[in-house]
Amino acid sequence: MTGFNPMQHTHHPTRAFSTWGTLPTGLFHIKLRNTVEQIHHTGGFCLVNSLYAAYLKTPAGFAEKYLDMLRAGGAKRHKELLAPFGLDASDPAFWGSGLNVVAGLIDELEKLG
Repeated sequence: MTGFNPMQHTHHPTRAFSTWGTLPTGLFHIKLRNTVEQIHHTGGFCLVNSLYAAYLKTPAGFAEKYLDMLRAGGAKRHKELLAPFGLDASDPAFWGSGLNVVAGLIDELEKLG
C-alpha cells in the first residue's frame, strides 16, 4: 500500500503542503510562500469589506469612485486609491469597519440557525 501523495490531490503543487503540520526542511519556503499569499488574500478581503462599509455609510458617488479605483489598476498605491473615499488603511478604524461587516453577516447567520 502506498502512502498519501498530496501532489495527486491538488491543482497547485505548492498548496499541497499548506495544511501539513510539519514539513521537510527543504520545503519550508513553500509553506512560507503560502502563508504570505494567504496574508495578501486576507488583507484584500478585509480591504474590500472596509470599502463596502464605506458604501453603506455613504452610497452617493461611491460607484464612480470605485470604478476610478479599478481603472487605475496597479498604477497607484493603496493610500492614493483609498483617498477619494476618505479612507486611510493606517487607521485601525478602517480595518474595524470591514470586520464589523463580517460580524454583521455572522449575526445574520446566527439568527437563521
